[in-house]
Amino acid sequence: MARKSLDGNSAQVNIVMHGNKLTSLQWRKMAADSTYEQRTDVLTADVLVLQRKGKTYTMRVSHKGQPFGPAKKIDLDLGDEVYLGLFVCSHVPDKIKKVAFTKVKLTYQKTYK
Repeated sequence: MARKSLDGNSAQVNIVMHGNKLTSLQWRKMAADSTYEQRTDVLTADVLVLQRKGKTYTMRVSHKGQPFGPAKKIDLDLGDEVYLGLFVCSHVPDKIKKVAFTKVKLTYQKTYK
């Protein structure tokens, strides 16, 4: 997830794998806005990549050892500096979800104009 701020309703973009195995790119353009979504056909993806180039965020997902499926892209201005992190959300208050994040890698590449 990349967020403009740490506020709960912040503008943000993320890759999410739902409990029903659906994987999608989700975003909120401004604080307290609705959340929008682009779904992928890849269910239960093992490899999730969220990349930012300028104001364009790209999601790529695949199964381990397989080629990436079609990329999903959105243009979103979160500013030059963003907060990055991992998240888990149940959407059901009485339901506990267990999740394991493995081989997490954050990379930064300075681009010069």
